[in-house]
Amino acid sequence: MTTATIAPPIPESPFRGIEPLRFVDQLIFTARESEIWNLVSSITIHRGVLLYGDSGTGKSSLVNAGLIPRLLEEDYIPDRLRAQPRLGREIKVERISTAVNGQPPYLDSILARDETTPSFEISVEEFLDRLQSLPKSAGTERAASVPLEVKRPILIFDQFEEFITLFEEAMRAGETREAQEAAQAQEKIQRALVGLIRDQTLPVKILLVFREDYLAKLNVLFEHCPNLLDQYLRLRSPRVEELKHIIRAPFEKKELREKFVKVQAEGGSELSEELAQRVSAELSKRSEGGRANLSELQIVCRKLWESSDPDALFQQKGVQGLLEQYLSASVQEFSEDLRDPAVALLGHMITSSGTRNIVSQDDLLKNERANFSEERIERALEALTNSKLVTLEVRRNVYFYEIVSEFLIPWIKEQEAARRALIERRQLEEEAAKKAEQARLEAEKKAEQDKLAAELKLARQQKRSILIGSLAVLSLLMLLSIGGLLYARQRRAARLSAQQAIEAKLQADKEAATARSDMESAAIVADKLTKVTSRAPADKLEALENLDSLVNEEKINPHIALAILSIAVRDTDETVSDKASEIIQQSVKSNDALGQAFKGAADSKTGLAQTLETTGPARFYIKLANDEQRKRADKIREALEEKGYIVAPYEQVGGGAPAINKLRHSSPTENGDLSPDAILDLLKQADGPGWTKEPLGTGKARPRTFEIWFAREVVSPGNLIFNFKDNEGDEITNVKFSILVTNISSGISSKTALPSGGQYLLPPGKYRLTVRGEGYNFVDKVFSINAGKDTQMDLTMSKK
Repeated sequence: MTTATIAPPIPESPFRGIEPLRFVDQLIFTARESEIWNLVSSITIHRGVLLYGDSGTGKSSLVNAGLIPRLLEEDYIPDRLRAQPRLGREIKVERISTAVNGQPPYLDSILARDETTPSFEISVEEFLDRLQSLPKSAGTERAASVPLEVKRPILIFDQFEEFITLFEEAMRAGETREAQEAAQAQEKIQRALVGLIRDQTLPVKILLVFREDYLAKLNVLFEHCPNLLDQYLRLRSPRVEELKHIIRAPFEKKELREKFVKVQAEGGSELSEELAQRVSAELSKRSEGGRANLSELQIVCRKLWESSDPDALFQQKGVQGLLEQYLSASVQEFSEDLRDPAVALLGHMITSSGTRNIVSQDDLLKNERANFSEERIERALEALTNSKLVTLEVRRNVYFYEIVSEFLIPWIKEQEAARRALIERRQLEEEAAKKAEQARLEAEKKAEQDKLAAELKLARQQKRSILIGSLAVLSLLMLLSIGGLLYARQRRAARLSAQQAIEAKLQADKEAATARSDMESAAIVADKLTKVTSRAPADKLEALENLDSLVNEEKINPHIALAILSIAVRDTDETVSDKASEIIQQSVKSNDALGQAFKGAADSKTGLAQTLETTGPARFYIKLANDEQRKRADKIREALEEKGYIVAPYEQVGGGAPAINKLRHSSPTENGDLSPDAILDLLKQADGPGWTKEPLGTGKARPRTFEIWFAREVVSPGNLIFNFKDNEGDEITNVKFSILVTNISSGISSKTALPSGGQYLLPPGKYRLTVRGEGYNFVDKVFSINAGKDTQMDLTMSKK
């Protein structure tokens, strides 16, 4: 019996929590039937297919528990692969286990060397040699009535955004050997994929799975295989209306219900219809665009199922409380000496671009050896792996670590910010204590030296007085005048010695006062940090009192104040977060010491600034087409800074500038002064008419971010002419089509909705066109517009 016909086991839990579903979890996989059907259809038709979507939409779960079982029914042999920047080991093969414990047996593989190794690495050359050894065929399409003699391989490159993120991270090292090898490895992988997609004689299919926000960066591959852009499935999170069905699905079938419902103190409780409805309603409020966050759903349901009284737990904690409990409990369960190194190590598992990073144990030891012992780091890594927050992989006797989901990234950043604040507090306390002790010792030493000097001087004076007295016996008349002179000098010397002692004491008192002031400042900082990290909202609000005044009085370092604010603005209590945001806004607007510190942090892209960006002042980035536009930009900057907004240093983009002045915004739902219309009015008041607005693409920027693009020199537009025809070649005139044109030139994506019919003037560049019409299949294609020329677009619209 082959692995394709083995009945899938019942997993140990109905909800996976933070981890994606596996192949063995197909019995609890639901609500994705149409996506699987569309994906299998595309794979059957095309050699190469794209599967992309936002982080957390469930791409890996769809592939593991939904797509692979269906592909086995269609006589495919799936291999799950990863790309990595390691020359000679560019391809990592991950075997697909059919057992709940992840051990053998595995599904059949065309690349496996044995049936016991869970994963291994191979070179691109070995990878291609293995594929070239497969029997050739005239094509790869499956005949409906002819049985296959040879099963067809499908190569599934999971998390293919690593083709960009991991390689860019390695290549940032400049001219090092590692950077050069990463560039060579990327080029080899690209050539291999292009060759496989173009080779129609090999019975091979390729599926690339990646995050949607890396679609543009994969243009290096699409330039050689442009048809891939038409062969895709864009995966979105399930709609909130499906949440209740997803929650209840593991308890609907009898065999699953008997496995998952355990009436016992340690949990394993059924999530009732009523509870499923309450969970769905609260998750719906957190959703964007009516779409559910699958990571949040799985974590919340896992915590409720493990509880002996899920209804009471949900009533007490709610969704937010359960999420925080799940993540914080994972680290809080560590022994106290492992919590700091665990948070530090998690920080290294995030790239500078905010994505997951695969890091070797050697690199982690090197980065944190100055802060923690090697034994302590290794124990922290073991604890992180056991908690399921981090996965461990062994590649040629080297240990590699990776966080299990990007859903953890914001939480890790918050924990790291709090950790930095505590470290800075301890350093301040230690430095203040050392300085105070040093000042005390120096003052005592100075006082002792002055006392000895005064005593020595007095002894010399007494000795001189005796000598004068004896000489006076021999020559009284001669020495009367000399004695008087010496006496006057003695009095003056005594007065001078006393003055020096007084000055020395004043200096010692001054240094002691400075030390006391430093200790007072350290005590204030310690008190503020203790209160802002407490559980009571009243304590947190007290920590924020007079914070800006203390900075201006130089009793708190402004960067320490930023650390305190970075914790407060992310607090779940709206009163606390609103108060912190208000302090930041007022400080930036008044341009005081705290405001200057925040602007400096924002310009330097520090971690604290990134933490505060979502709740701090709005940020504006001004893009110039040429240097002559700086005077206009200065007027706009002045108007924005009067409102208390952050304006980053100007960036000159040259030919990358748009054809018209544009305000690009990431907060279309903001109201009041930060609404896109209000900012647009402000631009027109400062610079004059001629400005338009458009939203930034999904995932392009954080909330409260605006980009101000000055137009490049006027270039003659091109004329785009549409001609719609049906399958018989007749013109379609009675249907109103929805037309969307996306500018994809120079990596700048701008979308324009055009009315159906007629001619349109567009700036020169490369565009992507999407056309939809009721009752017709949509059309998606790439085209170019040349300056001053007509572009005839003949579109054949096929009916559904």
